[in-house]
Amino acid sequence: MLQSHLDESIGHRLKAWVADHPVRLGMMRRPGHHADVGGPRSVLIADTDPSASWLVQQPITDPRELLTLDLDELLTTPPTSARRDTPTLLICTNARRDRCCALFGRPLAAELARSYAGQVWETSHLGGHRFAPTMVSLPDGYLYGGPQAASMTTAACRGRSSLTPDAQAAEIAALSHLGARHPTPLAMTQLGDGLWRAATADGRATVDVKVERVDGTPPRQESCSKPAVPWQRLVASVVR
Repeated sequence: MLQSHLDESIGHRLKAWVADHPVRLGMMRRPGHHADVGGPRSVLIADTDPSASWLVQQPITDPRELLTLDLDELLTTPPTSARRDTPTLLICTNARRDRCCALFGRPLAAELARSYAGQVWETSHLGGHRFAPTMVSLPDGYLYGGPQAASMTTAACRGRSSLTPDAQAAEIAALSHLGARHPTPLAMTQLGDGLWRAATADGRATVDVKVERVDGTPPRQESCSKPAVPWQRLVASVVR
C-alpha cells in the first residue's frame, strides 16, 4: 500500500484499517494497463466464507474517496446493488516480491481476460509465489498456481483461503479422491491431530484424510530472487 502509486495518506489509512480487521488487502489494475492510467476505479470486497460468500464492486471516481468511504459498512453490510454474480479472478503480477509473478502472471492475466471479459484483474502479492503464476478466484477463495493455473482444476488448486493450511491440503486430497475436476467447498471437520473429515454439501459423501508435515529435500527457493532454504510440505493421505 505504501509502495503503491496512491497518495501516502490513503496508504496509511488502509494499512491502519487492515490492522484492525481479519482481512487481506491488495492493489489491482486491469490487464495491460499501467497503475497510473486514469479513468474509473473500483473497490472490490469479498467474503470467502462458503456458507455465505459474496462479492461486491463499489465504483469510485477518485482514490481519495477511500479516505471517506465506510469500509466497515461495506464489509458487514454489502449493498445488494453492488453485488456481482460472476466470479472475479485476481492474478499476481507483483515483480517487486517475485519477478516470476510478473513474467508468468501477466501473460496469464491477458489470456484469461479474453475468456472472462471484465472479470480479470492484475493484483499485488497473493502469497505462494513459488508456484507462479498464482491467482485467486473470488468469492469462493480458491487459489491456483503453476503452469495449469488457467484451467482452475482441482489439480492446479493450491487451497481455499478461508481454511488453515492443513485443512486446505485435506480438502484438495478429498476432492481428488471424489473425482472432482474443479474444486467446490467441502465441510471440513478436524477429528484429531492431523486427521480431517471432508463432507459434501449434501452430506452424502465423506472422506477422512490424514495430513502430515514432512521435511522437504533439497532446500528450495521461496521465490526466484531468494536463496534456497529448508522447507516443509504437507502430505495428505485418504484413510477412508
